[in-house]
Amino acid sequence: MVAATTNNLINPARRNLGEIALTNHNETCVQLTSGESCILTPKMLGRNNVQITLALEAKDNYGDTHDFSVTQIITQPGKPLEVAVGDLSLAFTPRVTVQE
Repeated sequence: MVAATTNNLINPARRNLGEIALTNHNETCVQLTSGESCILTPKMLGRNNVQITLALEAKDNYGDTHDFSVTQIITQPGKPLEVAVGDLSLAFTPRVTVQE
């Protein structure tokens, strides 16, 4: 669960996830709340850019999905970013490891 920051108190739809360690071509699941999670899937594009697919899923109390949003971005590893996914704004710094 993401700790509340000053920005989250001003805008509850914003989540600052800090630094996230990702592995090229492997999914990483980040639990946002008890019913919301975001799956991040990175794909390195050359040496300096990464394409990240973010899939946000919200479930109700019965475990049924009631909201699902997908967004794809291209950014540089190690650079802070903010991206809108569904009704949320996620801020984080991606650190991508390439497995050989």
